[in-house]
Amino acid sequence: MLVLSRPEHLDPRHPEDALGASLGKLLYRGLMEGDPVTFLPRPALAVGANWVDATRYRVTLRSDARFHDGTPVTADDVVATYESVLDASQHSRLRTTYARLLRAVRAVDPRTIDFELHRPDGSLETLLQLGILPQRDARALERRPEEIAREALVGSGPMRLARYAPDSLSLDADGAGAAFRALDVVTLHDPNTLALRLLHGEGDVAELKPELYPLFEGRADFEVASARTSGMTYLGVHCEHGALVDVAVRRALAMAIDRASLQRAMLGARAVASTGVLPPSHWAYTSEVARYPSTRPPRAGRWSPRGGRARRRCGSRCGSPRSASRSPSRRPSRRCSTTSASRSTSVRPSSRRCSPTCARGASTSRCSRCPT
Repeated sequence: MLVLSRPEHLDPRHPEDALGASLGKLLYRGLMEGDPVTFLPRPALAVGANWVDATRYRVTLRSDARFHDGTPVTADDVVATYESVLDASQHSRLRTTYARLLRAVRAVDPRTIDFELHRPDGSLETLLQLGILPQRDARALERRPEEIAREALVGSGPMRLARYAPDSLSLDADGAGAAFRALDVVTLHDPNTLALRLLHGEGDVAELKPELYPLFEGRADFEVASARTSGMTYLGVHCEHGALVDVAVRRALAMAIDRASLQRAMLGARAVASTGVLPPSHWAYTSEVARYPSTRPPRAGRWSPRGGRARRRCGSRCGSPRSASRSPSRRPSRRCSTTSASRSTSVRPSSRRCSPTCARGASTSRCSRCPT
């Protein structure tokens, strides 16, 4: 398998990239796992689960649950894994999400675990997909890739780690549960090099950039496959920073983004417009959410008040508000930025130049209508 970037982490408690999270699921099983078609949670290491009361959920482990070294998966391993996520000293990115829901995780007996919640919550089974580590590993601090290369990684998933190097790793099947006998992952940081390697038979599966699909589509010796996923591309904003505190500004941003053009340019027909963080195929999806269809920026500008009234925008694409004064003391402190289907460019106020994609077409000089 040829990929464009190496996995930063294989430890399921420290997800940092999609590839690392996917490989981590091959190495470590959770109490539950997501169905690849419906995304509904289903038992993995667990054989059964039930609500004892509104805030206590009891899980029973399978009697044949084993780690790769042959030791049984016990309730103590489960407790140690979840407690390490809740431990601030471990710096897990999952801590905030899990601590908001879990009050305590307790072992009832060697095969039974109780999850105690702060309040009733129907999303608990989603959190039970966390991969379980042996107790000795869970209580240790996180291990970086260079440490993994020196130590044996013991999981409970369908595959085990056979070899690890900075830009390559190998997994071997552990038992009959794996979909294939072996998996070699090779990192090639340049997408064109990756495509050429694949064309010359140096890989069986590859992670391709969408613009390279035409090289392989229609060829008898290759298959371009796609499937529904829960992944999405989004613009994150800090809702408590500066002008973004104002919900009208955030609405203006939502309306100014041309989703259709971005979709066509980046992913073509292999993407659908989202209405939130969950895809329509997800079990928890609802269509009853506020929607902000992209519109012409002049209308978006009316949603962006400053000082209690709307501000005119410089052209139809430049994001800088017009100002009555050009004195240095009132020089805008925000960036003038634009987003196109292929890239996002921004210029700091000190440069005093408009974005290269200004509506007036000024690619290298100041726009005559832009005050900056």
